[in-house]
Amino acid sequence: MRVWCGADADIGTYLRDTLNSHLKSMGGRCFYIDPSYIIRSCPVEPNDHIYCTRLATDAAHVGMRGYTGVCVGAIHNAIVLLPMQMVASGKKTLNIHGSCWGTCVSMCGMPPPLAFGCAADDLSKLSTSMNPLHLTA
Repeated sequence: MRVWCGADADIGTYLRDTLNSHLKSMGGRCFYIDPSYIIRSCPVEPNDHIYCTRLATDAAHVGMRGYTGVCVGAIHNAIVLLPMQMVASGKKTLNIHGSCWGTCVSMCGMPPPLAFGCAADDLSKLSTSMNPLHLTA
């Protein structure tokens, strides 16, 4: 068994390797996503820290209780367990004429013409650097 060596070692890879060695005999495995690879589109705010801490704490508690096949998420300001089959059951669609998309555009600092389902000719006027997703109405 590998030993974790304190401040110099990466606790994430240590936990992944330890869990995988335990789960291998049962046919299971776990994955570790290095947080340094996550890309943010807006600056971190204190609410982000609170929300992520809450999700992480609840995810750890769910795992310690022995639940499997679930995802921890928030619905209407309540932390809930979502069955993985439901989470992966299909594609979600986003109404580009709705307030959810408008809020996303505003919060991420995207150009205002992308908000509230602008016309296709408005989108074509944007340069590629301003429209990296090549959105169309």
